[in-house]
Amino acid sequence: MRDITEPHGFASNDIEGPHLYRIGEWYYLCSAEGGSWHGHMQTIARSRSPWGPFEAGPQNPFLTQRHLVANRIQTLGHAELVEAADGTWWALSLGTRHPRMAQHHNLGRETFLTPVSWVDGWPVAGLRGDGTTDLEVDAPHPEAAPGATPLAVQDTLWNRGWKTIGAAPAGLDPTCPDSAIELPCAADPLEYRAGVLGGTCGALIRPQTEDDQRFSATIAGVTEGATAGIAAFADTGHYYALTVERDAHGGRLAALTKRVDDLTTRTEFPLAEEGPVELVIDAHETAYSFGFRQGET
Repeated sequence: MRDITEPHGFASNDIEGPHLYRIGEWYYLCSAEGGSWHGHMQTIARSRSPWGPFEAGPQNPFLTQRHLVANRIQTLGHAELVEAADGTWWALSLGTRHPRMAQHHNLGRETFLTPVSWVDGWPVAGLRGDGTTDLEVDAPHPEAAPGATPLAVQDTLWNRGWKTIGAAPAGLDPTCPDSAIELPCAADPLEYRAGVLGGTCGALIRPQTEDDQRFSATIAGVTEGATAGIAAFADTGHYYALTVERDAHGGRLAALTKRVDDLTTRTEFPLAEEGPVELVIDAHETAYSFGFRQGET
C-alpha cells in the first residue's frame, strides 16, 4: 500500500465517496481525496479481489487540478467512470469555476466531463493524458440504447430548474409557466424578511449557470404590508435582495438589502404609487449589479 504521507493520495485519512467497479478481470477502487477545496483529487487502485489488497495507480491522482493554481477549474473530484455506448470512456466529476487566481466562485459545484483512455489496465484522464480537465471538450452525442423507451417527463417548475428553500409553499402551482408564477404569501409577510422560512412564505430560486448572466422579474403590485422581489441568495446569512414594498403610509418603495453574517445594510428608493416595476440582477465574475425600472422608462 502507498505511504499515506505522500501528497498524491490513495488511502489517506480524508478519503471519501469510494466507488468499486469491476472492469474486465480487475476491481477498481475509485475515491475522492484531499478534502473538498483546492487540494481535491481523484485516485484509483485495483485488485483481483473486491476484498483487496489494492495496488495504487501509477499516475495517482489520475484526475485533479490541484497543481494548476491559476486555472479556472478547481476542486475537481468525486469522479465516476462511465463507458459510453460507442465504447469510449469518460470521467464524470464535480468541480468549481473560478475567476483566475481567485478563491471565490459564484456558481457552486458543477459537473465536468473528461475523456479517459486505458493504458496498461489503468485509466488515464484528460485530453493530454495529464489528468486535467478543460472548459471545452468535444464529445459525441450519445445514441439511445436499442429498444429504449423515452422517459416521459412532466413539465413543471422543478424540471425547469427552479428550487425552493425547504418545502414548496402551499398553494404554488408547479405546472404554471415561468412568466405566470404566483407565490403565496403569509398573513404577516414581514416574518420572511426576519428570516423565518417556514409557513406559507414563498421563495423560488433558480441556480446561476454562467458568470455573466441577467435575471429580471416584473412586480405588478404589492398590497399594504407586503414585500416582493428578487435576490442573489447564498443562504439566509449571505444574500442581496431587491424588493418592492408598501411603507407604513401606503407609499411604495424599492429596497436593496445586503446581509453578510450579522451585518445588514438597507438602502431605500421611492417609487410611483402604481404601475409595474421591473427588477434586474446583472451578474459578472467579480460583481453583481441591481436595478429597477418603472413603466416604460
